[in-house]
Amino acid sequence: MRPILKQHNYMRIGINLFVLLVVFVFQSNAQSISSVSDYQKTLAKSDTENLNKLLKNLQTTVYLESGNLKTFGEGKPSYLKTDAASISKLNTAQTSYANIELMEISLSKKGEENQVKLNAEFVANFPKLKYLLIRSEYQLSATAFESIVSNFKNSNIVLLYEVSIPQ
Repeated sequence: MRPILKQHNYMRIGINLFVLLVVFVFQSNAQSISSVSDYQKTLAKSDTENLNKLLKNLQTTVYLESGNLKTFGEGKPSYLKTDAASISKLNTAQTSYANIELMEISLSKKGEENQVKLNAEFVANFPKLKYLLIRSEYQLSATAFESIVSNFKNSNIVLLYEVSIPQ
């Protein structure tokens, strides 16, 4: 009777190891979305400064809002800001996205998070894109932000979110 118990224990250990391996593989391939502040805590000082430069300094910016496309600044744009209603026009807009490093998508009205679904194919026209920032002007949970993005697991693009409620 003992050999059967030993065999049963080995099977249980094998199954548990297999389950752990599967969970590890899926977690390592999944890219999660982080808050800007949490992500910055993981960066070296120089990387934090580079991200802050993109987020806070004036630079040439493409605005695609309410369906209207405008570019402000001199030189090639490195920042693109769009709203939920204009996302579908990004692929048809007549401008070059070759140098865009940061794309910000603004959610200004409750429920817009349910209309916006982003994947790696969505940003295929942005060869230098480093950061995709989803900024909400109303309270959203991390889970709600996560539901907006999918299939970025093999992408080098950093997915960020921020809640920025206007005063």
